[in-house]
Amino acid sequence: MIRVFKILMFILLASSNLFGQTDTITATVDHYKTNKFDVAIFPANSLDLIPGERFTPTRLEIDQAELMLQNNLKALNKELINQSSTPVIHKNLRKYKRQYFGYIDQNGNRIDLIY
Repeated sequence: MIRVFKILMFILLASSNLFGQTDTITATVDHYKTNKFDVAIFPANSLDLIPGERFTPTRLEIDQAELMLQNNLKALNKELINQSSTPVIHKNLRKYKRQYFGYIDQNGNRIDLIY
């Protein structure tokens, strides 16, 4: 029984790295934390579900996006049917951690996708 367990553990551990992002070995995620937000900036070569041309968002772009998010989130969420009174995301925005991915659309516009 212990031998079977060891074999299963070996198979599990050996196959666990098959599901990682193999093309981001040289590029790392940039952890950008201020007193107003805590975000991860993913490089252009990181894997994601949305296909297309990618770019790595700069910290200046993150600062601008976070300012727009802070200023506009309350108004954007106001008319949504699925919003309830709790939690009020715009009031607790500092508590949420976000991930940024950069995409370039068919018109050449740089788009920051925030998860």
